[in-house]
Amino acid sequence: MRNIVQLHLNRMFRSVFFLAVVLLTLGCFLGFSLIGIESVGVTFVSYIIKFDYYAYFEVVLTVIAFCTAVYFFRQESMLEVICFYPKVKVLWGKMLATLGGSLSLCVIPAAFVLIHAAMEQTELSFTVAALLYAVIRWALIILAAQSTAFLAAYLIRSPAVYALSLAACVLFTYLNDTILTWLFDFDETGEKLSNFFSMQQPFMTGVDVEYVGARLDLFLWSKVLYVALFAAVVFALIWLLCGRHKKLPAALLAALLLAQAGSISAWFMLYPRHYAYEEKLFPTAAAEQAASIRSYRGSLKLSEFSQFACEVELLPAGAQTVTFRLDAGLDVTEVTGDGQALPYTREGEYVTVELPQGASDPVRLSFRYAGRIYYVSNISSVNIYSSLNGAALPPLLAFLPVIDGDDTEKSYQLDVQAHNTVVSNLDVRETGRHRYELTGEARTCCIFSGYFSEYEENGITFYRAKYNQITDYPETYARSLTYRYFDAFSQEYVEGPYQQPEKVFLIYSRYGILGFPIVYDDYVLVNYGDPSS
Repeated sequence: MRNIVQLHLNRMFRSVFFLAVVLLTLGCFLGFSLIGIESVGVTFVSYIIKFDYYAYFEVVLTVIAFCTAVYFFRQESMLEVICFYPKVKVLWGKMLATLGGSLSLCVIPAAFVLIHAAMEQTELSFTVAALLYAVIRWALIILAAQSTAFLAAYLIRSPAVYALSLAACVLFTYLNDTILTWLFDFDETGEKLSNFFSMQQPFMTGVDVEYVGARLDLFLWSKVLYVALFAAVVFALIWLLCGRHKKLPAALLAALLLAQAGSISAWFMLYPRHYAYEEKLFPTAAAEQAASIRSYRGSLKLSEFSQFACEVELLPAGAQTVTFRLDAGLDVTEVTGDGQALPYTREGEYVTVELPQGASDPVRLSFRYAGRIYYVSNISSVNIYSSLNGAALPPLLAFLPVIDGDDTEKSYQLDVQAHNTVVSNLDVRETGRHRYELTGEARTCCIFSGYFSEYEENGITFYRAKYNQITDYPETYARSLTYRYFDAFSQEYVEGPYQQPEKVFLIYSRYGILGFPIVYDDYVLVNYGDPSS
């Protein structure tokens, strides 16, 4: 098999056709950059945001990859036949060589990232993540398009098979969105199917937060797995159809299909959930409670599946049961008080706990919970999430147990583990590698993790994305003072300017407020705009 693959690779790399493919791909890529981006004066905060804009070019890549696979699959194999190689080995050799040779096109996005990384002087972790992300995106397109092309070329021996490249173009790119969302009456099912079949950036119309860099999360890796298994299924199916012995390929095909079903289930399980602002960030249907929270103590391990241990000091004000809001993506494993397990019930975002009989005032409750925070907004932006390389846990999101309507000031002492820089409205002190201590007193708490930098001006600490090449932050803050602002507690728009805060988060947020500043006591979230202009 190795000799056959090597033979076809040599033929491929010496082929004028493949040289034309490389030149065409490179020419279209550069042409899209010059005509589609540079000529209209579009600029981006960073090159990873710019690379996502190349999703419109990837339609062309799908057609090129499909036609390349068909061309080399249909080539004669007289030498192999003379040497008495089995037909299945000849076909596998062609397919493996074509895939391997075509994947060399991923040098183009790799070069794009490395050149821009040198120009923008991004740090190693940011650059490596961007490099992997760009190569994976192109590799997925090539793998899906060419696996489909191999099967089509095996079943359809006519040159008409090239026309199916247009169908592959629609299926494997954002072009499927209009068809699928229309078929499913524009509900979430159509959106999920569109993202499932598309090999491009999910949520094409949404805007990624700029401080996280390339998203190498489980949602992406689950797609890598099922596309790789899809290619393996095609190989096994062709073996079954053309081989003499049927039992082994049939067993292999069955095992691969079973694994494929598991990978698809994992992808749908990891799909971001839609959220409503009035449920997650600005709840409006909360029942009035007299109880209030005095302090939080605990540890938070932020990752794709985060873990929390939180001690809440509660002033029950005579209540025997207290209802806390805790994000629905977090599963409670234990609630204890005075050293004993307490009964509790859960309904959606709310956890109702029965307090210990005769408990003193205050009561200390310990919560243990874990889960995945990964949400997409109504404008297709994944802006509430936690992953290995970043997190966005905005104020009033219940990643800690909260009592709706409790506007009292609380004391915080939190140990946070995160694999990137952590910023918060609380005081942040780095205590070790990937460990931070958050302390202070406030009515709310927010935690953001990613590539951040900060600066001080006029007694205010400003937090911004570390790799943002275009935003004039001082001007953005000054402009925000001329707008109305949204009071997060009264949930009303107020004529500006707002009072001078201690901290300002100048980050892409748009948490349902149309870009107006959101004021939380002594800190403000200011949406700077879009990551391109």
